[in-house]
Amino acid sequence: MKTSFLLLTVSGLLLAGCGGKPEESGAQPASQSTNQPQSQAQSGNPISAPVDYLGAVGQAGQHAAKVVDLVQVQTAIRQFHAVEDRYPKNLQELVSA
Repeated sequence: MKTSFLLLTVSGLLLAGCGGKPEESGAQPASQSTNQPQSQAQSGNPISAPVDYLGAVGQAGQHAAKVVDLVQVQTAIRQFHAVEDRYPKNLQELVSA
């Protein structure tokens, strides 16, 4: 009886000690090192993992669409420069050409 009480007490103290603050080594925790707000950072919760994954896929799709659009605009500017030997003054001039 005494050994089980002692074992339970020691294991309780060990578990309580594991929840301490992380050491400050100059590196930020992963949730604070991203450019996203805390609410959008990954939670690491296995229950919300599918939702986190789908959110990440959606954000990646939006980012890819922006990159493709930017590449198309850059290509149009290069073509305008090749034909006119100057850069367009504004977007309207690029679109009309």
